[in-house]
Amino acid sequence: DTLRADHLSCYGYELETSPHIDSFAAGATLFEHNTTQCNSTFPSLTSILTGLFPKTHRNYLAVPIEGTAVVSASAPCLAERFQALEYWTVANISHPSWADADDTATVLRGWDDASFLGEDVPFLERVALATADHTNERLFPQLEHYRRLAGDEPLFLWAHYFDPHTDLPNVYDAPESTRNRWLRHHLERVGGAHYHDALAALPPSERPDWIEAEVESSLRNAVNLANGSALYDAEISSCDIGIGALFQHLKTLGLFDPALIVLMADHGENLESVEAGHGPLAFTHKQLYESVAHTPLVVKLPGQTSGRRVDALTQNIDLVPTLLQLLGLAADARLEGRSFASLLAGGDEEIHELVFIESSDYLDRAVKSRELKYVDRGEERDPLVFEWRTDSAEKHELSKT
Repeated sequence: DTLRADHLSCYGYELETSPHIDSFAAGATLFEHNTTQCNSTFPSLTSILTGLFPKTHRNYLAVPIEGTAVVSASAPCLAERFQALEYWTVANISHPSWADADDTATVLRGWDDASFLGEDVPFLERVALATADHTNERLFPQLEHYRRLAGDEPLFLWAHYFDPHTDLPNVYDAPESTRNRWLRHHLERVGGAHYHDALAALPPSERPDWIEAEVESSLRNAVNLANGSALYDAEISSCDIGIGALFQHLKTLGLFDPALIVLMADHGENLESVEAGHGPLAFTHKQLYESVAHTPLVVKLPGQTSGRRVDALTQNIDLVPTLLQLLGLAADARLEGRSFASLLAGGDEEIHELVFIESSDYLDRAVKSRELKYVDRGEERDPLVFEWRTDSAEKHELSKT
């Protein structure tokens, strides 16, 4: 959840935030230019699990709270497809709000065993449990249950890790083990290293107020952004440790090597400064900049041990048609993604001329070609055009030059 690709070291990030994911990617296929379909969790996950654009499945709210889920999606949930093939289907969902979800939502259909974070815990207490460690505490017993009850059946597992999403208040509440790992690095970049010791001694929830009160005005915004970026990276690090523990557990159970494993994210996160005239973007996933749109996609085929990187454009809705092809099943004409199975087999062709993303508030829509990105921001704001390959930070807007 909320994992932008360019903060993983296997995607070229300067910090070693993700050694376990990096090791996984070294024996898998990494897609360098993958795009999500929406900047919010529920619509994006619905697109991943159905192969449909949000404009088709119509589930736009951030979470599927009771009475809000559109249940007439044009294609079934991926779990329903696997259940029909006599797979044992397991979901472990770590979003704090999903324990109250409408269980008729398309993404919640077809699971033999579904675990939700904190089903018997008040909401504010759930947020503190939304860590990779706690996800694994719930997940590993599910895997043991599968081995005891349905071990002769193939397994389809959806393991959803919530970090590095912000917690309440609007901060990244990284665990103490990784909390300050990258703080000095980010502060040094903005000339604020002398604030390190004071910030490092504070819990994340107290740091914004301290920065407001104690940091000189000329550095305040930069230090706030540096602290937030450091905590975001710290949450990636702690989540990476949890994912590494999952991979090790799968190896112990004899499930890792023969498995097809996909690592992907619902959307990224803005860590950059305020956009003039349009309110704060940092520490949110508002709007459709590459920090939000560019998400990781890493796929390990059964038995695969050598890695490769693919330069072609892909998008999250390509997952379902790819799995259908890999399983030798008939294509489903309702699906709006395209299979990238040929790329997994070593091909280098383009499967998309264009990929698409939209915002869950209906305000923004974007289209990306191999070189350009066009963002339609509605009638009241000018569109944006970027050369996203050479300007990944999207600092140079072309339509005004």
